[in-house]
Amino acid sequence: MESMSLLDPKDRRRWPVPSRRWVTLILATAATAALAAPAFCQTTTYSFTGVSYTAVQPPYLATQRLSGSFTVAAPLPAFRPLSDLAPALAAMSFHDGVEGQSLADSFICRFEIATDGAGAVTQWRILLRRSPYNPLDPQHSIETLGNVGILQGADFVGTGPAGVNPCDPIVAAPAASSAAQGSWISDHPQPSLPTIYTYAGRPYTSAAPPYSLGGQLSGSVTFANPLPAFLPLADVTPALAGFAFSDGVESRTFANSFVCRFEVATDGAGAISRWHITLARSPYNPGDPHHVIESFGQPGVLSGIDVAGTGTAGPGPCDAIALAPMASSSAQGSWISSQPLPPDPSTYNYTGDPYTSATPPYSLGGAVQGSLTLAGPLPPYLPLTDVTPAIVAFAFDDGVETRTLADSFLCAFEVATDGTGNITRWRISLRRFPYNTGDPHHAIDSNGQPGVVQGADFAGSGTAPADPCGVMALSPFGSSNTQGIWQTDHPLPLVPTLYRYTGAPYVSALPPYASGGNLTGSLAVDHPLPPFLPLTDITPAIVGLAFSDGVATRALADSFLCRFEVATDGAGAITRWQIGLREFPYAPLSPQHAIESSGLPDPFGGIDLVGTGDANAAPCGTTSLDPYASSGMHGTWTNESATSVVEIPALDRRGILILVLALGALAMSRLRA
Repeated sequence: MESMSLLDPKDRRRWPVPSRRWVTLILATAATAALAAPAFCQTTTYSFTGVSYTAVQPPYLATQRLSGSFTVAAPLPAFRPLSDLAPALAAMSFHDGVEGQSLADSFICRFEIATDGAGAVTQWRILLRRSPYNPLDPQHSIETLGNVGILQGADFVGTGPAGVNPCDPIVAAPAASSAAQGSWISDHPQPSLPTIYTYAGRPYTSAAPPYSLGGQLSGSVTFANPLPAFLPLADVTPALAGFAFSDGVESRTFANSFVCRFEVATDGAGAISRWHITLARSPYNPGDPHHVIESFGQPGVLSGIDVAGTGTAGPGPCDAIALAPMASSSAQGSWISSQPLPPDPSTYNYTGDPYTSATPPYSLGGAVQGSLTLAGPLPPYLPLTDVTPAIVAFAFDDGVETRTLADSFLCAFEVATDGTGNITRWRISLRRFPYNTGDPHHAIDSNGQPGVVQGADFAGSGTAPADPCGVMALSPFGSSNTQGIWQTDHPLPLVPTLYRYTGAPYVSALPPYASGGNLTGSLAVDHPLPPFLPLTDITPAIVGLAFSDGVATRALADSFLCRFEVATDGAGAITRWQIGLREFPYAPLSPQHAIESSGLPDPFGGIDLVGTGDANAAPCGTTSLDPYASSGMHGTWTNESATSVVEIPALDRRGILILVLALGALAMSRLRA
């Protein structure tokens, strides 16, 4: 077979010439990666230093404070929302001046961490209890809380009678506490490229003095690095480096504001495309005048607005209040970034299965066809997520009418991806815009999911309900009884990866199961799981699976995937999981085989439970297993390439810089070509 170079002139049509902007981006990104690469290849420790206690009971002293650290396999990602980090902990140790807690002797009741735009810890919720414990016996507790903004966290430590459960509330005496939160440092701090997002509101269309018509809300927010693409509507308060918003009468800044809400979402190029921001004056007193700035924005035919003004403060600083005087716009403003990412328009084409039921003008054999365009390719392992903020354009045709971004209510547009970034699960519901209650109203609905339970397409017209997205009966209509498929013009390369599970021996079993047997299994995906994955449903990304309990085997083709959630550590290894598999097909009250496996950070542990029982009315309903087998603890996971494992030597800084120069030379040669 004749070989062909990737840059063969005969295949030039596949390799568009990059612009100078792209070459600059490649070089800048490669240089940043070169400087940061050693950190990303190493375990990383985050050290905590608390402030001195302000309330103490002996043996605690006012000169003492809480200190501690945790270690993960790689630096924490930037813009991490407040979420459970326990599955990723490689080590952990905290000492309150009297007693310490480590990974080996603690119940991790809570270990939630959030980061800023450079991956630094800025918000946290940690609660540790001594292990082992007995109810009512003395149990040591360490709790530390931290926030961004004027509402500070604190440290609480001490010993008290244990509750029934290891993490139940306890009254600690002796105890100590601080009046403010401590701070964190990392031994592998990440580079920063401060980025400012500037907001320009639309002119006020309603205003009372001192506000005036034609005025507007303006503002800016700063992060340590550019926002990532495809950020769902999320609280970015932990990542705020600073902000300033002015309504023309008063200004809200980090130093004088309660951040009641600061949520943003981005499109495929990282631009802010949806937001909900509420800022209130600090300090405040209930019953006194209280200033508020609020801004909403969303893509599509339903626009957001800006509202600002002053009203009587409620009991809480963020309570709803009536504003007078006030000003408001009738449409949302827009954002620009000081470090815009270059767009990489990506299109996803949908081909629906033929209609199996139809009334004229729909016909049997017709189908829903569609396309979705985003500013950049979807990331792999995206859980079912609302991508409305990222949509640049779409068009879905049911053979009779077409729905587009300009003439549709986006009642639902959620997608999930596999390991290569292709759409494998979705929930889309589009309705005609504009509409009038009681008039004919067009709808296109499409649902899909991997596995033995199929989705379907449903399209047609009916009488519009009071709500544009409300339930309505369609007549005429066309529908399929199976789902279609998606294809992308930006597929990621395949890197087949196999994860193997080895369960702990059964400690309880009824024949044909036997004590000492165990659950074994394998999971195949198209690309390695990402590091720091929170407990997430990865069903959309599963290419194959096989789990055997020694008596029966569950595979992708003959199983209901009732639950398949995993979490990973900083190296992408599976460290936490909840798996529930049931036999397919099944009939209620008939024997149905089940495999369940759970894994939690020690000392909570997990368990494997397998066997057969009478099927419930629902395929994943609760059932009693007889015969059955169970382990007393969870097993372990390993992973490898699904084809072969190749050792690649790590590059030192000099090697990485050489690689960067080589990439730069290649980019420049392509530019000249």
